[in-house]
Amino acid sequence: MISIENNMTQEMQKFYSKLEEIIPGSDNSNSESTIYLTRVSMDGLGDFHEYSTSDPKFYKYLEYEPFSTLDDSKDYLERLLAIEEGVENRTNISWFIRLKENDKVIGTARLVNIDYHRQSVSWGYGISPKLWGKGVVFEIQKILAEYIFETLLLNRLHGVARIDNLLTVSTLKAFGFKEEGVQREAMRDFNGVYYNTWLYSMIKNEYFSTKDLDVTTSKESGNKNIVSSAEVDLVIKGLSQDEFEMNDEFLLQDIPGWDSLVQMQLISSLEEMCNIEISMKDILSMATIGAVREVVVNSSISSEIC
Repeated sequence: MISIENNMTQEMQKFYSKLEEIIPGSDNSNSESTIYLTRVSMDGLGDFHEYSTSDPKFYKYLEYEPFSTLDDSKDYLERLLAIEEGVENRTNISWFIRLKENDKVIGTARLVNIDYHRQSVSWGYGISPKLWGKGVVFEIQKILAEYIFETLLLNRLHGVARIDNLLTVSTLKAFGFKEEGVQREAMRDFNGVYYNTWLYSMIKNEYFSTKDLDVTTSKESGNKNIVSSAEVDLVIKGLSQDEFEMNDEFLLQDIPGWDSLVQMQLISSLEEMCNIEISMKDILSMATIGAVREVVVNSSISSEIC
């Protein structure tokens, strides 16, 4: 009995040591990822304040009031650091997201509700609006999921998103997360408005069954801003929990649950993710998956040239 308890204690200590010492993505130095993570510290205050106050839409789906002063940003980082004190039995940990090309802080990523006994965790992340639609969110999801399931060896990753945040919900579904339910009026923004939230999760065996899914930006053209067909497919797959054919000839109207509202969700998500505008003419031509791929990829190329 004592031996079993000692083994459990050793395993728990090993878990918290890995959590403290290993940075997500740090063992993948040859990756084509455009980002890397470092522990949150006051050294990144300037960059953090810059991106978190550069555009009000950064706070569109958040509950707290937009930062306006450097002290606002400083207070937030100090709160993050304060709740991370200690190593064992830690329930939160945070990192800065930095660009490899210049080491600039462009976002934060967090693990919260870390529960060793239940082998589960929640996550959260946010990046500069200037990088929305450029594949960075997909990179963050991939780095964190790999860390959670392959480094920490946890069994369950779960989270919550505002149900009207269509882009986030679509990309999460496409990554392989399953819907657990809807919480009514569970979020309240700084204006006092309530919103329903979407609960989702992924289990370890589900992660490994979809591990080979490509969720990074295509590097074929050498330009990170040009959207790949794989990214388009992620949004399309996220439209339905049911399986359907992902080939050029497959009709959108045959996607399970397809209707005009789902079509609007698709257009809105693609425009936001890819930072493009889809014309009515193009919308009318998007009858098949192949047509959607062609329109979005060509639009991103045209946008980059302009």
